[in-house]
Amino acid sequence: MGDVVDQYRVRVRGKTNLWGGQAIPELFAPVGYLTVRNEEFGETVTLTSERPKNDGSKEIKDIGKIGRGETYTVKLNELTAVSAVQDDGRPTFVTCTLLIQSTA
Repeated sequence: MGDVVDQYRVRVRGKTNLWGGQAIPELFAPVGYLTVRNEEFGETVTLTSERPKNDGSKEIKDIGKIGRGETYTVKLNELTAVSAVQDDGRPTFVTCTLLIQSTA
């Protein structure tokens, strides 16, 4: 799929950015993917994505939920952020792997 650029573990409680950020106006241009894996004994998290709209606001979309030990890969093209939401008050950890498709 691509070259691993970075791998990191994130504590999720409430809404937590996994990639990108709220103040980033530029779309991600290269072909990239973020693989998110919930820990084996983790709590269910909802993955969301953000992209800018033509009027300057943001479109926030629920991607779906991943439970204990589950993994999902998000295509990053045309996004400015990917977040995880865990609302029941119990923190959980996810492992994120950033993959960028090489052009060679």
